[in-house]
Amino acid sequence: MSTRVALNHHLRFVFHRPVDLTTLWLRLRPAPHTKADIEAYSIKVHAKSNWLNWVRDPFENHLGRLDLPEPVARVGFDVDIIANLAATNPFDFLVEPFANDFPFEYPDQLRKELSPYLHLEDGDPHFAHWLDQLDYSPCYLVEFLTRLNDQVHETLTANSPTEPKRIDLGAVVKQGGGSPWELAWALTQSLRFAGLAARFTSGYLISLDSGREGNDLASMHAWSEVFVPGAGWVGLDPSSGVLASEHHIPLASAPDPSRTVPLVGVLEQAVESRQNEVRVRRLKPTPPCKPLSETQWRDIAATGHYVDHVLKTEQIGLCSRGEVNFVSAVNDHLDEWTHSALGDDKRHTAQSLLNRLRTLWAPGGAIHLSQGEHFQGEPTARWKLMCTFRADGRPLWKNPALLATCQTSNRPARNGDAEKLAQALATELGLSTDFVIPAYEDTLYKSWTNAPHLASLPRSEELQDPQQRQQLADRLSAPLGDPTGFALPLSWDPLRQRWASGRWQLRRSRLYLLPGDFPVGFRLPLDSLSKQATERGDIEFEPSPFEEKPSLPELFGESNARQTVIGPPQGTLTDVDSEQNVRAPRTALCVQSRDDVVHVFFPPIHSVDHYVQLIAAIESAAEATGTPVVLEGYPPPHDHRLKRFSLEPDNGLLRLFLPAARTWQQEHEFYQTAYTQGGIVGLRSRHDEDQQRSNSNTTVTLSGPTPSTSPFLTRPQILRSLIAYWHNHPCLSYLFRGTGIGPSSDAPRPDEGRDDALYELGIALSRFPTGDTNAPWVPDRLLRHLLADASGNMKRAEIRVDQLYAPERQSRRLGQITLHSFGMAPTDRLAALQSLLVRGLVASFARQPYTKPIVPWQGEIHDRFMLPQVLSEDLESILDDLRETGIVLQSDWFAAIIDLNFPRLGRVKIGDITLELRRAHEPWPLLAEETSGGGVARFIDTANERLQVRVSNLPPDRYVLACNRASVPLCPSAIQGTFVAGVRYKVDQPIATLHPTVSAVDSLVFDLIDTWTGRAIGGCTYFPARPQTWTSGVTGAPLQPDHGGRKPVAPTPPMTLAATPVSGRFTDQSSGIGSIPMTDRKQDRRFPYLLDLTKAALDA
Repeated sequence: MSTRVALNHHLRFVFHRPVDLTTLWLRLRPAPHTKADIEAYSIKVHAKSNWLNWVRDPFENHLGRLDLPEPVARVGFDVDIIANLAATNPFDFLVEPFANDFPFEYPDQLRKELSPYLHLEDGDPHFAHWLDQLDYSPCYLVEFLTRLNDQVHETLTANSPTEPKRIDLGAVVKQGGGSPWELAWALTQSLRFAGLAARFTSGYLISLDSGREGNDLASMHAWSEVFVPGAGWVGLDPSSGVLASEHHIPLASAPDPSRTVPLVGVLEQAVESRQNEVRVRRLKPTPPCKPLSETQWRDIAATGHYVDHVLKTEQIGLCSRGEVNFVSAVNDHLDEWTHSALGDDKRHTAQSLLNRLRTLWAPGGAIHLSQGEHFQGEPTARWKLMCTFRADGRPLWKNPALLATCQTSNRPARNGDAEKLAQALATELGLSTDFVIPAYEDTLYKSWTNAPHLASLPRSEELQDPQQRQQLADRLSAPLGDPTGFALPLSWDPLRQRWASGRWQLRRSRLYLLPGDFPVGFRLPLDSLSKQATERGDIEFEPSPFEEKPSLPELFGESNARQTVIGPPQGTLTDVDSEQNVRAPRTALCVQSRDDVVHVFFPPIHSVDHYVQLIAAIESAAEATGTPVVLEGYPPPHDHRLKRFSLEPDNGLLRLFLPAARTWQQEHEFYQTAYTQGGIVGLRSRHDEDQQRSNSNTTVTLSGPTPSTSPFLTRPQILRSLIAYWHNHPCLSYLFRGTGIGPSSDAPRPDEGRDDALYELGIALSRFPTGDTNAPWVPDRLLRHLLADASGNMKRAEIRVDQLYAPERQSRRLGQITLHSFGMAPTDRLAALQSLLVRGLVASFARQPYTKPIVPWQGEIHDRFMLPQVLSEDLESILDDLRETGIVLQSDWFAAIIDLNFPRLGRVKIGDITLELRRAHEPWPLLAEETSGGGVARFIDTANERLQVRVSNLPPDRYVLACNRASVPLCPSAIQGTFVAGVRYKVDQPIATLHPTVSAVDSLVFDLIDTWTGRAIGGCTYFPARPQTWTSGVTGAPLQPDHGGRKPVAPTPPMTLAATPVSGRFTDQSSGIGSIPMTDRKQDRRFPYLLDLTKAALDA
């Protein structure tokens, strides 16, 4: 990832009187060896008449000669630099074998050439003694350089701004520090004392703050450079204790500091005042993709309305539910926003976003905290924040102040608050408060775990006497302190249509929780309960989602109405659920004070009517006791009368699942609100090309307004058409996705990794019922064993149908499918465009079902369909099919998505021929099981990558293209005169990889060869980025006061070490060899579009 900055250096001198300066020498132009990409440079001289001429000094620095023919009373300079700071790894260099270890000797010829840089001046005895104290013990050369740099940084402190002046190293050592100018010269002399050639460098230091752009700094700076055989000059900054990076912009390098002074020739004794300011500001980054114009968006909106009209005309009720993935825009350096799933900042940010979205989408919604997935190696299950609200618009939870997740409590909650709430809730439900059971931590378990620390053992006679054994058990079972929470056995009695409770018979007389740190509701010892005492005669079955359900009544929020429903007209509360009437339920509602907030744990509830009633009772109890609560436990049941949206953490991401939308316009409004509110709370979409390489794929879920009206169950031909069409057009699988593709991805195609599944899928699709059907289970039975990954996991299929009509549970018969073929869109409009394509396909299949058989792509799927050019042509054929059914989508609308997922790496023009490189897809294989720190694991081999070569206006009978001297198999595309090919190469050498003997490539050199002359006429070179080998961090010294009366100065601005980029580097330089001998290699028939350099390396 790169950052473009604009640096301005303002110099101004005012003299007592007009002075004759004649000639000034300027070293205010970036040196040729700067690591930053200098895009623009200008210098403006503020003087009446002047003449500036640039030359090179003996050390190849830019040296400006400024002639002032007339006396001047003032003179000034404004230096402006626009630089692209592409993140680089300062340790990315090679060392000659003879110089691997320190100390070493330069070869005679090289020593002769470096003699000016080996000169050690006669220093002060104090400085000489300081040099003797440094550690010069033999070690690896890079280790020695970093160690010596650290020693200078730790013993000498940068405590004043950088100003060129005469350097007294003895005084610097006595004072324990000095300016960066002095520290750089001290390190230079230290390196020469160790026998290494070193030079002094002056320039600018740009420090970009990782949090706020307004805190970016720039200043004049100085550092040292050492000559390493094989690597050249390597910069060392003793002021910061780091190696010089792209943030160091050199102006001049020389053996002596006097030859690097930025400005020479000013009469200091005549200066009345001066200004020396260096400022830097970030330039707005180039958008990763061209946004949609307003004209295009109006056309897209019109098409969206037309698609909804088609669906309505065809009597297709289609609901779509999107997903948005966010990363932090503020704290993106934290582990939870890079690779981990859990973290405090992510949880707080998710809560803030949920509260905002609840206010906009569901003012009367109830926020529910439930458990998400639990992966191996993570201490606890991941959390899941869900907001549930009524589809009819009536409030489910009236007072948001009683939701602790929506407000900040002024008083921490105690156990007494939990007990009061549990008793009040029992009263609200018409139950006796005697049924509320305090739950304690198990003292026996604590005694067992602390057995090595026990001071004594019980006497043998105590263990033999039954009465004494009982007394000992009672003492061990005595609670250590206050109860952890409270449990209310609770279930719905279907016969009497009311909530029922009872007393649990406990052998140890008290309720002791299972050990752990999960909520109380997950730690109830249900297995220790007597089944005869807890089993109910009437079992509550899950209601069928296909039943006709009435609207939810509004009176559930009224306490008096609830009492008339669930309580008998006469009798006391203690008689309602006595032991003589009913047996105690095995499920329980739990109340616990945790993290200074009262949590209410929901038991499993199968009916939405019962859930709404229980929610109203909890709110009434919370209002009566004045206790804000957090709702947690089992989520509410699926029902079309309740809508929901949720937030879940993932590795480096925060996933937001939007509410289901009945129209495309409503879905876009959901996207627009999500992106806007996410930006307000400090989130952004993962859309830049570097971050896009990690797996941030999203989903699109399709269903009907109700399960019984789902178009995939009532008209199965639509589902059959969608599956077959999706398979026959790989563009739908690959064009919109990030890098996670192939058999090892989270959503493989049916023909990836399961060769037999494709044949069986063809048979299943041919058996689909035609027309309307009254057998909704048939599509599910035909597909559930075929649409899965290689391990049989239906949740990891490209088209997920596990919630279409599941045979095992009524609650999973939702008539919905989920598409896993989409990546995170950078804007809400592009996200809505992806959804429009899906809705357009469903509308076209409703008009005209797709009946063609599935195509066995075989090797083509991982050959030509990995290239963006071929995928773009496949997309064009899809849009042509939609136009035939009256749905018009333009191909230029999707250009931004193509540029996002397949960014251009570079382009070069050679005469009339244009050579372009783009990133392409590479399916990463799954390796065998290996032992890792967390147990047995299967790694994904990410060592290989692929790019697309696209050549335009190429006469194929005359020119051929070579990559690293191997012939590139250019194949014609749909555009006349345009040819494409893929190049697969190894970019990394991980510990676990398929081909450990194949080395990673340093560069890909492309040469366009004229076969008539046998010579290369041009080309380009692409340098793949190396993987990150060091973590990002911030180094620097705190702000220190300047005792000279000026404002405080920061001698060492904090440096942010950026992560290594993944986009690589492109140059328009070829190999430079006139006649290139090419390697003869037989083309693999399975992959005619591919040059596999890993195989070419094995053939060589």
